[in-house]
Amino acid sequence: MLLIAELSVAVLLLSAGVLAFRQSRRERLRNKRTFRVCVVLGLLVGGYLSIGLVWQTEKTRLFGAPLTAVVFQLSESGYWEDYVGPMTLPFAVVNFAVGFFLPHLGAWVWTRLHGHLTASTNAS
Repeated sequence: MLLIAELSVAVLLLSAGVLAFRQSRRERLRNKRTFRVCVVLGLLVGGYLSIGLVWQTEKTRLFGAPLTAVVFQLSESGYWEDYVGPMTLPFAVVNFAVGFFLPHLGAWVWTRLHGHLTASTNAS
């Protein structure tokens, strides 16, 4: 059940992010600096979401978001045992892609909200 929720969030963010990136690419001729900042931030956020983000409980460590790529559990002997499977690399790649597109999505939402706020203020 958790995997279905993770996949749903990943697909939603990835789809919205791709659309925002395409729009950002079209608008980059007007504002190259913003586009470059979004690309650099996207690389950093993508790397963090794919391999840097760790959720930890007393006996479990989970790596990656929105898809859990790797799980470590603390064994009785005190060593962390990994549960790496065939979906580890694909999930890490999807996590990176989601992270890469997030700044573009944020910039797209910001321009839409800012445009609506400016238009409503000017109309008053």
